[in-house]
Amino acid sequence: MCAPGSHYVLATNGIVGTKGFGNHKHNDLLSFEYHPDGVPLVVDPGSYVYTSDFGARNQFRRTASHNTVQVDGEEQNELKPEWIFRLFETSNAEHVTFSETTQCVEYTGRHHGYERFERPVTHERTFRLVKQDGSLSVVDRLIGRGRHDVRWHFHLAPGVGAELAEPGTVRLSASGRTWHLQLPPDLATSISDASYSPSYGVKLNCLAIDAFAQVTLDETATWSFLFSR
Repeated sequence: MCAPGSHYVLATNGIVGTKGFGNHKHNDLLSFEYHPDGVPLVVDPGSYVYTSDFGARNQFRRTASHNTVQVDGEEQNELKPEWIFRLFETSNAEHVTFSETTQCVEYTGRHHGYERFERPVTHERTFRLVKQDGSLSVVDRLIGRGRHDVRWHFHLAPGVGAELAEPGTVRLSASGRTWHLQLPPDLATSISDASYSPSYGVKLNCLAIDAFAQVTLDETATWSFLFSR
């Protein structure tokens, strides 16, 4: 998804691949990168290493390291720590809608990875990139029932500063400019140290934003996030 002014969003929502073996696949369904005005703000964490460090390999490919929603601390696709070149497909990702107008580009995707558990949940996410100012809205819908722990993760590019400006607002700074991430104010929000790997064997320091909630689902619940200048 691109817009004039070098506004850029990349969303991922695909099958495990390689005939279902998933040797290089990460648990990154409905994760995204966001570069407003050509400035990387939210990025994929990368891969870092393979066989030299199984722990690091699994850290970089797990659901919790990607810019998506994690439910009850579970993985989107089954991940066995000893199988560092395999994921076991359970998510059955879907493309729901894509549209483009003169004002915006919009994509909705869905996956079923959390439906295999005792309290099944479906995750659906909509991205809406406004062409004029590069603002991005992310709307998450969880469909299911029962009590769940929900976690949102936003992995920031190296050099991007982040601070809690007020409840529900994180101020982001990079390249001498400022953006704001508006979150639902009832979410517990934290900013912590994280790692970004631009290439094999290279690891850089960065920050990550995490938001948390304990929710009781009764069919569908929705949360909205907005990145803007």
